[in-house]
Amino acid sequence: VFLINNLKQEQFLMSKTNNPDRFLRRKQVLAMVGYSTATLYRMMSKGLFPKARNYNGSNMVFWLESEVQEWMLNQFGGLA
Repeated sequence: VFLINNLKQEQFLMSKTNNPDRFLRRKQVLAMVGYSTATLYRMMSKGLFPKARNYNGSNMVFWLESEVQEWMLNQFGGLA
């Protein structure tokens, strides 16, 4: 079931952007932006960083790679 839902998500994302969008887990996002977990969540609560999403109401949270990259471009002037 997870694989089928995941494939549907990927097909939806590909149809919207013409490029597949990856789901990034917290460790991946932290490695990309260089922030601590506390700073990341504080920025999210203030609307200064893209919100994490839940996968089908589970505890699994992820960010869309395209949203994180767009944020990085806006923050760091194109260094993403």
